[in-house]
Amino acid sequence: MDIVRPYLTAKSRVVIGTVNGDLHDIGKDIVAALLITAGFDAVDLGVDVHMSSFMDAARRNATDVWQCLHC
Repeated sequence: MDIVRPYLTAKSRVVIGTVNGDLHDIGKDIVAALLITAGFDAVDLGVDVHMSSFMDAARRNATDVWQCLHC
């Protein structure tokens, strides 16, 4: 968190999803809900997402932080 904290703003945007081959989304949904509750703008890519899609979404959405569960 010490590395990430300086980049966080009051309304930081986060890309979240489960990686290609993983269809378990309960944890992702819980983390996304907690992030939204904490004031983040969470862009949820869903399940079974290819890693390049995370990179594209982070660039496209001008995200400050992106989180990938089960990476």
